[in-house]
Amino acid sequence: MTTRGNGFVPGPVLVGHFLTRRQVARRVAIGSEEVVQRPDLLRIGGTWLEEVYFAFQFDTSGVRQSLGVVVAHLRSVFDDESIADWLVRPHGELSSITPLAWLASGGSSESVTTASAIASPHRPVLGG
Repeated sequence: MTTRGNGFVPGPVLVGHFLTRRQVARRVAIGSEEVVQRPDLLRIGGTWLEEVYFAFQFDTSGVRQSLGVVVAHLRSVFDDESIADWLVRPHGELSSITPLAWLASGGSSESVTTASAIASPHRPVLGG
């Protein structure tokens, strides 16, 4: 792992805990193969291990619906790691809190998708 002179490690910030496909299937009450097809779930794929899913996407009732809307919207343009990284960084457009915190506090998914467009109108990856 290489750091810059200021100690910053370049690359995405990935916040765990993570769930396996089987754990997600049980939590959401769908088949394991259906989990992979969900456009509203962020995952980190493995080359020789099964993919894992970010636990922050779920609450006691299943998939956090407002977050799923944001993920499905952003996924057409950005990869899962970029979206997950962007969700955990504070943004001025959202009162300087993270998109995850914004949604958890009852903020709208529309505000988050608008903030993503403002934060990175011409970049290939989301930025803060």
